[in-house]
Parts: sequence; C-alpha cells; structure tokens
Amino acid sequence: MAKYSNDLNENLVNKVKSIAVAQGLTDSGIEVWPLALNKIGKDIGVIVKGSDLTNLKAGKNVVAIALCEEAFNQVDDKTQNMWIEGLLSQVYYDAEKEKIKIEKPEISVTAGMYNKYQGLAVDMAVLAQLTIEQLREQEKERKEQEKLLKKEKKSKKN
Repeated sequence: MAKYSNDLNENLVNKVKSIAVAQGLTDSGIEVWPLALNKIGKDIGVIVKGSDLTNLKAGKNVVAIALCEEAFNQVDDKTQNMWIEGLLSQVYYDAEKEKIKIEKPEISVTAGMYNKYQGLAVDMAVLAQLTIEQLREQEKERKEQEKLLKKEKKSKKN
C-alpha cells in the first residue's frame, strides 16, 4: 500500500483548501494538495514539500498535506480545523530565498507532562523556547560586537 493517496474525504479536502486560503498560503503562490495518509503512524498528518519536478509540472510551489483520515473521523469539526490549521501553520514562503519553508512546531510537550501539569507544562515549554531565542539573540549581538572590535583594532594598526 502506498503511503499517500488522492482519495481523501471531500469534506477534509474542502477544509484544507479553505484553511490554506484563510492563512494566506495561496496568496503567497503556494498550491496546497490535500492527500490521504494511508499508513497510521504517530502523526495525524504530515506536510511534504513538492520537489522541483512537481513544482515545474504544477507551475507553482506545491505543498502536500497528508491527513490520517481515520483519526479525523474520530473528532468533531472544531478539532479537525485546529489540527489542519496546526499542520498548515508550519508552512510559509520565504520571499528572500524564493522558496517554501516548513518549520516544525517550536514547542513540544509530552503527554505525560501535560497530564501531570496541564497548562503549566505548555507555559514552561513556551518559556523554554523564548529563553533559547533570547540566548541566541545575545550570542548574535556578542559576535557582532567582537567583529566591530576586531575591525577597530585592525584600523588602528593601519
């Protein structure tokens, strides 16, 4: 059995397309292909970036979103929409580099931690992500300062 197929439920196809439009993906020149994820794994869906050949054939930048239809059939419309939105929120078009980027979620909370701490686990995961961002920014500023000092020393020698 193939991992992906085109036989995704029409209702889910329409949801994917409308959420892609609402998130502005189509305005960025990205064509979203809703697919069925045929093998049940650990994810309710996956995002797959189109290859150069796929993009050439389609005449656009292509991203496929493959959904585990069995999982989606177990939940209500609101949950389905949130799952699709979460998957599609990983996709954006980098205009500077002229290519599609897929970013995995910034935070991760295990089910065990969430069951034990609830919202606090999510808050701490967000804090961890913000702390790392802040440290990266500080490191970047430190390196820029070092470059400036080296330039100043070099110009004083000449």
